[in-house]
Amino acid sequence: MSLTVYRMVGSNPPSPEDFVPQGPEMLGISPDDPARYCESFGLSVIADPEGFQATRRLVKSTRKKLLIACGTITPDSGVVAHTPSKARHNHHTWWIYEGVSPHTLFKVV
Repeated sequence: MSLTVYRMVGSNPPSPEDFVPQGPEMLGISPDDPARYCESFGLSVIADPEGFQATRRLVKSTRKKLLIACGTITPDSGVVAHTPSKARHNHHTWWIYEGVSPHTLFKVV
């Protein structure tokens, strides 16, 4: 399945630094919480532009990154799962396959 998604980026065109997972250490997630631990190795993406705007307002740490990039995740680029929360119902997590350059799949909109 292919899925068009949106992600906040800090540069135009998007750079590799815009697609680095935060990881469990940065998020303070313990291996004792396996679902959140696994999710922390993926990238957050939003499946619709309206949901993306709401997410940007909710997440203080991302307010400085004002650019919105759009791209399409394909079966060749990694695994994606719908990982909604109460505040972000269109949130997805994308685990990128090794060797894929995700920044090349996105364009600032």
